[in-house]
Amino acid sequence: MNNYMTKILASNKQARILFTENTDLIRKICSNQNTNKLLKTLLARTVSCASLLTGLLKENHRISLKVSASKRNYKVYADVDAEGNVRGFIGDDLLNALNEEISPFTVEQFIGDRGCIQMTNDIGMNSIITGITDMPYRNIVDDISYYYSQSEQTPTWISTYIIFNEQDQIALSRAVLVQLLPGSPLTLLQQIRKIITDSKPIFLNATDKDTMKELPFTIFDDAEFLETKPMQLYCGCSKEMFYSMLYALGQEEILNACISGSTIEFACNVCGSKYMFHPEELKNLL
Repeated sequence: MNNYMTKILASNKQARILFTENTDLIRKICSNQNTNKLLKTLLARTVSCASLLTGLLKENHRISLKVSASKRNYKVYADVDAEGNVRGFIGDDLLNALNEEISPFTVEQFIGDRGCIQMTNDIGMNSIITGITDMPYRNIVDDISYYYSQSEQTPTWISTYIIFNEQDQIALSRAVLVQLLPGSPLTLLQQIRKIITDSKPIFLNATDKDTMKELPFTIFDDAEFLETKPMQLYCGCSKEMFYSMLYALGQEEILNACISGSTIEFACNVCGSKYMFHPEELKNLL
C-alpha cells in the first residue's frame, strides 16, 4: 500500500490517533491540475486533512469538505468515504484566476479574515449533516481542527507534513489526527501534540514508506492497534459526463472534426482521466 491510514488508541485508551502516508495520492491529485505552488499547497493541505477523515467514517458514510477564501468564489474541495476513496480539486473560478492575482500571497493572506469551512457528512438513508465554521487560523489545517472542536465538540488536533521539491512538485505528504475520547482531560491533547511534534524528524523520513505504520508504536508505549486502511484516488467521472461539454462546442466545430477525421478530447480536471470522441461517434451525434 503506497497510501494508507493507520489508526490506534493511545494514552490509556483516552485518545484516538490516525496516521496517514498519502504522498503518492497528493502528488497525483496536485499534478492533475496545472497550478502554481500556492494553489498546490491549498489543495494538498485540504486533501491531506480529508484523507485522515476516512478513519472516522463507518460503512457507507462520506464527508465532503469545502474551503472558501474571503473571496467567496475561490474554493477548494475534497471528498472522502469510509472505503478510503479520496478526491480533491480546485474550483473553476480559482483555477482560472490570473496568476498575478494570487501568486504573491501566502496561504494565510489568501484565505483572509472571512474564510470559512463547510463540512457535509452523508451518513446514508438520505441523512445529511452540514456544519460551517470560520477560519481563525487561516491555514486550513488548524482550521479543520477548530471545526471539530467547535461543531463536533470533540477536542482535535491535526498536523500535516508537506514538502515540495525544486520543481514545486510534491516530494512528501504525511498527516496525523488526534481526537480525545469522552472523559479525557483537555491537557492530554497538548501532551500528545508535544510527543508527535518532537517526532517530526521521523515523519520526514521519505525513504521509508512504512514509517506511518511503525511510528505509532515507536512513540507511544501503550499504542493499541485498531486498523490499517488503504487509500486511493477515486473520481467517479465517466465519458457520459462530458457529453454536455461536447454539445457546448456547437454543431459547426463537431462537423469540422468529422470532415477532418479529428478526435475531440476532454480531460477530467479532478483525476486527469482523458476521454476521446472519435469521428464515428461525432457523426452519430450530428
